[in-house]
Amino acid sequence: EFRRLASGNDPRTGEPFGTDLKAIYDVYFARNVPSEGEALVALLDGRTYKSSYAADAGFRLSRRTGFVTRLTGLERPESGTLKTSAGEARYLAIPLTVSGERNPVEGTFVVANFPAFELEEVNEAVRVATFVSAAVFVIGSMVAYAIAGRVLAPLRLLDAAARSITETDLTQRIPVRGRDELAQLTRRFNDMLHRLEGSFVLQRQFTDDASHELRTPITIIRGHLELMDDDPTERRKTTELVLDELDRMSRMVDELLLLARAEQPDFLYLEDVSVGELTRQLHVKAQALGNREWRLERVGHGVIRADGQRLTQAIMQLAHNAARHTSDGDVISLGSASGNGSARLWVSDGGPGNSAGRSGAHLHAPGARPAPRALGGHGPGSPNRQGDRRGPRWKGRGDEPSGGRGNLHRYHSARSCSGPFHGGIAKMRNRILVAEDEERIASFLEKGLRANGFTTDVAPDGDSALIMALSGQFDLLILDLGLPGKDGSKVLQELRGKDKDLPVLILTARDGVVDTVAGLEGGADDYMTKPFRFEELLARVRVRLRDERVVEPTVLTVGEASLDLRTRQVELGQRTIELTAREFALAEMFFRHPNQVLTREQLLSHVWGYDYEPGSNVVDVYVGYLRRKLGGRLISSIRGMGYRLRPGDP
Repeated sequence: EFRRLASGNDPRTGEPFGTDLKAIYDVYFARNVPSEGEALVALLDGRTYKSSYAADAGFRLSRRTGFVTRLTGLERPESGTLKTSAGEARYLAIPLTVSGERNPVEGTFVVANFPAFELEEVNEAVRVATFVSAAVFVIGSMVAYAIAGRVLAPLRLLDAAARSITETDLTQRIPVRGRDELAQLTRRFNDMLHRLEGSFVLQRQFTDDASHELRTPITIIRGHLELMDDDPTERRKTTELVLDELDRMSRMVDELLLLARAEQPDFLYLEDVSVGELTRQLHVKAQALGNREWRLERVGHGVIRADGQRLTQAIMQLAHNAARHTSDGDVISLGSASGNGSARLWVSDGGPGNSAGRSGAHLHAPGARPAPRALGGHGPGSPNRQGDRRGPRWKGRGDEPSGGRGNLHRYHSARSCSGPFHGGIAKMRNRILVAEDEERIASFLEKGLRANGFTTDVAPDGDSALIMALSGQFDLLILDLGLPGKDGSKVLQELRGKDKDLPVLILTARDGVVDTVAGLEGGADDYMTKPFRFEELLARVRVRLRDERVVEPTVLTVGEASLDLRTRQVELGQRTIELTAREFALAEMFFRHPNQVLTREQLLSHVWGYDYEPGSNVVDVYVGYLRRKLGGRLISSIRGMGYRLRPGDP
């Protein structure tokens, strides 16, 4: 462009420029404006003639004397870079001649560019582009995450529900939203959890029942054997009790095996069974079970799909139970009813343990498999003929029921060593309330505690246990959790709401960590599981009473006779007399109530704990034993009333 201008005419005069280099410079600088970052410099005769700089060209080349001087003598075009305070400058220098003659160079035209500003603009554009791209990426990712989150939400809930499921809590469910495939998957998963929960509940119930029922006879056997003494009558009764409990355990093992087999797919052999014909056959077979008045109460009709042999086994077991707990000539009825696709078979009697007087098996769906049942009967579907294990106990002659004419009652708190007597008795200290519904366990607990200087009362259900515990008459409560009426945990909760100080020792067959933690956090001071060693229970009782307990005298003295509660010996004059466990318990009653008339019934109930019939002469027999050992004058007979211990010489 500069060359074209130099070869043309001067627009001001219309004449060629000729050798007027200044005119060329003037016209060029008048017509041209530097671009961004550009500098135009015209050198003439070794000096700067004109220069023009863009606003962003931050350095004036004309001030660089050495640079100007060097470019003045150029013979050919030169390009290069120059370091300046405004950054690197790229330049192009063109030497100028006049009229094409080879005269000395008279001028130099320099064009320089400072790219720093343009580079900054480029960098800024890159930064903006990067930021925008990043923002678009982040926003896009968030949108994608939100969309993916909604899609994957059921899976997260599934994961959370799976993590929250433990062996003790299967109640968690996943909320169902929508009707798509994920919602269907969620519903199926919830259904699976529901089935699992039902299975685990049945399994846990079965395990708890089996554990309790097996621990109970073990506890009874261990306790009575630990406390058994040398008295022949006591040994005979303990042996009979142990054998009876072993028989009960054997029946339980048989039931467990039967229930285990019941879960096998080939347990039932289904076939068409006539309800009427099956009922008549059952009535005929039942008559061989005992001399009872067997009545056919009702006969159903129709055909069901069932296992006839298993039905016969279940109903005959019910009939066997009814025969065991009724007397000769009592009425036992069998019957059946059918309709609406189901059938019901039953056995009814007037014996104890069944409030409605009827037991039965109800068949609903044909071919339905039996569900696990709580132990306590004697076969599949058989009820416990003594009623609920936490309910009333049957008492006829001895420990077992003797027919439908016996008396049904609860054992109760009259069995303490400090019960009411005529004339009034001062309240004994170190009194322990035993809340236990299993009579045989309560019996040996009382026996062992009394033998170690404590007095006891027994509460057979939760309601009476709470009332007695709140009476303020006891120093310690031994509490079973599986009580009838109010559950033991409920008794503890209500007791702690009104009495924070009474020590409570839980004694139960529930050995789970959850039960233990719940009991201790609910206010219990100690927790023991059945079966147990009596020495350990006794040690724990003494620890709980250590701070509150007022120490009783260990020797009771009446006249010249002294009863040592620790050694179970009587010191009479210069003699030391050994006593059996029963003799010691009877002697303790006399020594604790000297000069007071004690009736045979009082001695029987407080020493033997209702283990003998009221008409038994066992009291007279053991009073005779004591008289022979202590001397006939120490214990006197009061005609028509009972016995009295009085001071005096033997």
